[in-house]
Amino acid sequence: MERLDGDGKGKFYTIVGAVQTITYDNNFCYPACDNCRKKLVQAGPEMYRCEKCKEPVRSHSLMYGVHAKVSDGTGSVWIESFGECVEIMLGGCKAEQLMEATKAARGATKLAFEQAKYKVLAGDEAG
Repeated sequence: MERLDGDGKGKFYTIVGAVQTITYDNNFCYPACDNCRKKLVQAGPEMYRCEKCKEPVRSHSLMYGVHAKVSDGTGSVWIESFGECVEIMLGGCKAEQLMEATKAARGATKLAFEQAKYKVLAGDEAG
């Protein structure tokens, strides 16, 4: 585990380890602002609002948000992971793709996360 300098909001570390467990509920992804990537608040039918940008939003992306237990030779730690980090854990599967699969076949979400437990290493860089 390597400590990185933080910006006063906490301590940041780089870890290289194996993902042991991924937890999620029915909300494994959320509508995100395309500008700042923060979670959007629904403001009406097919209309959202970004509280950070203070803007109404009609089109948006879906972003993953899950908790994972990562272990290395020194122990394990629970992390919160978002966006592209979760895509890497799931072998490149985008949140939109998994959401469509979930709608098409109940249980697809569980299957995708179960498979990810066995094939994923977490770290800041490959190589």
